[in-house]
Amino acid sequence: MRIASEEDPRDLDEVAQPTISELNLIDREPHVRPFERGLSRIIPETTDEGNRTPVECGARTRYSYGMTNRVQQEEGSKKLLQWVQQQAGLSRRKALELIEAGEVSVNGRSATEPSARFRYEDLESLSLRGHPLPIEEPERRIYKYHKPRDVLCSHDDPHDGNTVGRILRAEGFIGYTWAGRLDRDAEGLLVLSNDGDLVHAYTHPRFEVAKVYRVWTDPSPRPAEMKRAFASMIRGITDAGDQLRILDGRIAGRPPYAEVTLAEGRKHEVKRLFAHFGLRIVRLLRIRMGDVALGNLQRGTFARLSTQEETAIFASVESRLARL
Repeated sequence: MRIASEEDPRDLDEVAQPTISELNLIDREPHVRPFERGLSRIIPETTDEGNRTPVECGARTRYSYGMTNRVQQEEGSKKLLQWVQQQAGLSRRKALELIEAGEVSVNGRSATEPSARFRYEDLESLSLRGHPLPIEEPERRIYKYHKPRDVLCSHDDPHDGNTVGRILRAEGFIGYTWAGRLDRDAEGLLVLSNDGDLVHAYTHPRFEVAKVYRVWTDPSPRPAEMKRAFASMIRGITDAGDQLRILDGRIAGRPPYAEVTLAEGRKHEVKRLFAHFGLRIVRLLRIRMGDVALGNLQRGTFARLSTQEETAIFASVESRLARL
């Protein structure tokens, strides 16, 4: 599974993108990718045969109908990856995986190039795994969910029906997914959204979204010992070849628990950090991700963020993505 990055040629503005008509041609040449051909994206504005301008596209000539520059060509268009992310509410990684696996169809034809651009007018139908997706822009929303213990962070699991995905579908969250995972035996905040960019930004380590956890251990933490442990965790420890660290740590509450802040979120990172000091975690609760706090939300319940909170978070995510 490949994660899209700034080095990926499909993410670069300099790469010319194909339209649906060119994808039809590419289907007949399955071993040639559009960005290897250097195909220019041609968006016909009219079918007037007398208003055609020949345009060199790699080894072939295409005809543009009054389209003379790339700014005009890309106006109002989005990459297929963006369409699938937004209309299905998937993370960028999952949307990319499904497109490349041939699970996405545009106008009844398989589309496997994530950076192919389409305008709203180009799309008669868009489907994922045979299921039609809405083409209209959804209203972007953010919810928080208090995941209980023993619920699996998975859309579907053949061996366990108690999954977050199943709960979301039962609650009518069509096109939504969550940012970041929690282990089955962990509980607390999951951020839900139908906006793929937000899910990507809140999940991918490069964005360093701070996550705050409360940790109850056996034996209970002793302040002096935990102060030394926190200092080591901030400097960083090595476990199984990974460098694990926290941003901050403190002891709070009665009975006492540890509260730690992380920015990377490696697999089982909190458990591995505490195990390094001989402390077994008996309860793990996530109380914050970025600007979203669990607050007093009860286990198993959902709450939508306020319009002001949503606006601020979407603006922050767009700003971060623009700097990449």
